[in-house]
Amino acid sequence: MAGPGAKPHYLKACFAAFREVSKARYGTPFDLPAIERRVVKLQSRKTLTYQDLQYFEAKEHWWFERFWVFPPEHHVTPELEKRTFAFWHLPKNETAVIPELLDVFKSIELVSIILRFVRPNAYGIISPPVERVLDVRRGSDAVETYRNYLSDLREIAKACGFERTADADMALWVLHEKC
Repeated sequence: MAGPGAKPHYLKACFAAFREVSKARYGTPFDLPAIERRVVKLQSRKTLTYQDLQYFEAKEHWWFERFWVFPPEHHVTPELEKRTFAFWHLPKNETAVIPELLDVFKSIELVSIILRFVRPNAYGIISPPVERVLDVRRGSDAVETYRNYLSDLREIAKACGFERTADADMALWVLHEKC
């Protein structure tokens, strides 16, 4: 633990600059905590509905639509109705939940967005900028690659004193954007 007067870790400074850097990069500051607050109820639910996805797309809080799109409702709803997701058991049960979500949404990036906002303590959004910074070890499939990504993020979060994995992810995104 650093003593009084010690300099904060540079990634902490990057994390603190997240809103400023997102505004400089995209013209509006991202308000990811607002999305977290809107989806907190999903942590204790067993179901996920197509209507719940609107929270993750919130245009007033970030640039989701510039990079991603959820599959059409007629593809997703029947799949969601057949499944339950024990979000409250994450990350303990992630070996089951991640592939299940991937089966529904067909994109590990979309899966990572859902997990990041529902459980920011343990998840981050897989993205090419942060993957480059981390030099993520490719897995045999998207799930294994994402789990490698999470392992790296969690290690950095712990080493740098971040309370949440999502915070380390945000700091690394800023590091990529600034450097």
